[in-house]
Amino acid sequence: MPCPENSQLPPLNLPMWSKAPTCRDGKILCSVRKRFVKLEPEEWVRQHWLDFLVLHKGYPGGSISVEHRLVLNGMNRRADVLCHSPEGQPLLLLECKAPDVKLTQGALDQVWQYRLAMSPPPLVLVLSNGLHHQAFASQSPDGDPQVLHELPSFAEVRRMTADLP
Repeated sequence: MPCPENSQLPPLNLPMWSKAPTCRDGKILCSVRKRFVKLEPEEWVRQHWLDFLVLHKGYPGGSISVEHRLVLNGMNRRADVLCHSPEGQPLLLLECKAPDVKLTQGALDQVWQYRLAMSPPPLVLVLSNGLHHQAFASQSPDGDPQVLHELPSFAEVRRMTADLP
């Protein structure tokens, strides 16, 4: 059944769903994990992004890892969404926040630290609360991130990584 209208889950600043998401007993069907997960505000944002990445930006669903495990300073962490190349190279790292969470420098520092914990680090970083989005690209592991005004498609990121030394 489609997800019920819920005042706690606002419309987001992303394209409309390609098809209505399936919800049941307070859970939403994750298109990548192929299982129902608790429908929290952050998950609402994540599921919108997964739909957007696959259907509008051409990222293959099979190349997307949700709640990707990583180790940062000896501690286990989970990155919300990590998109890989077919060869397994990290391309895009997305950190989702609930719509009522402001995108602060601390949130940006978090996604940057996650990026540095990966080898090689992903080229594109995205931080979003579903209403506001920030996207960055960095050509080197310790280089300064450059603001992106538009999120690159899967094909564009693949071309960008082909140009790296």
